Amino acid sequence: MYPEQIPQNNLNLKRIIVWSVAAIAGICIILLILSVIGYGQLKLSVPNGSKVLVNQHAVSASSVKLRSGSYTVTVYSATYEPYQTTVKINNFLTTSFKPELKQRDPSALISSILGSYGDYGAPTLFNTQWFENNSWLAGDVGPGSASQIALHFVNGSWIVGYFNGLSGYPTDYSKLPAEVANYLKQQVAGYANQ
Repeated sequence: MYPEQIPQNNLNLKRIIVWSVAAIAGICIILLILSVIGYGQLKLSVPNGSKVLVNQHAVSASSVKLRSGSYTVTVYSATYEPYQTTVKINNFLTTSFKPELKQRDPSALISSILGSYGDYGAPTLFNTQWFENNSWLAGDVGPGSASQIALHFVNGSWIVGYFNGLSGYPTDYSKLPAEVANYLKQQVAGYANQ
């Protein structure tokens, strides 16, 4: 080798090293910026009237923009059992969420609201009918001679809107939606004619 060529080779090697380090640093900076500003989407497919919480924050949109990470998603509905799971969101990707919800058992629902039903034990709900976008549930309560009840789903929980089986509960038809009141009146008339 000639002595005048050695500095040229060293200069080329230095340039390659400097450009490589600069390229790696640039890629690292771009990845860092993307991780800070990057978002993913959570696409929700839940029944109408459901209340959805993401990390305990109410969500009303069918698609939510979130930072990458794990999130607890909870679904409350009048007609389905509460459902909770964890979903992972990745930057720039859409995660679809469509839970397999379990239908509420009306008898379990009434039992949790009324507790024990006198000497008969746990109550059961039968001849049930859903009203007002599934926010009202009306039916007969047994065992024993049937009483009528109407339950209303308000702010994530069920309240008694009408019950003629035990004292201390509302019994005014005028406080109910018309179709709920009419259904209960038909039930009472049906038992009176037996």
